[in-house]
Amino acid sequence: MAIHVVKEPVPKPGTLGRTELYALAIGQVIGAGVITLIVPAIKMTGYSAWLAYFVAILMGFVMILPFVFISSTLRLGGGNYSMLCDLSSPRTSGVFAYMYLTQCLSLSCSVHPLPLTWATSSRR
Repeated sequence: MAIHVVKEPVPKPGTLGRTELYALAIGQVIGAGVITLIVPAIKMTGYSAWLAYFVAILMGFVMILPFVFISSTLRLGGGNYSMLCDLSSPRTSGVFAYMYLTQCLSLSCSVHPLPLTWATSSRR
């Protein structure tokens, strides 16, 4: 059974400008979790929660920096899957997609009960 790689057509130039890309990036970084978890973070750690948020922002920039360099030199039709498919092989991309799916599913199952434990422990 062979894997067929579908080549997507080249997108039209100039459809997304700098303003639109910045808006997308800011929207992805600042999510509802960041806004709603500030008060519990301050309650659990004290007033040094801003330092943890600052370190998390720095770590996020360091993690995203290679993707910025790679996506500025390659024309990609998608996200990480397309990047891996172009740089290595479709088999590697499939392994990445499977691992990412299992990671998302396991995190969604393990993180969901946490608010219930916080709510019951705060009543005591």
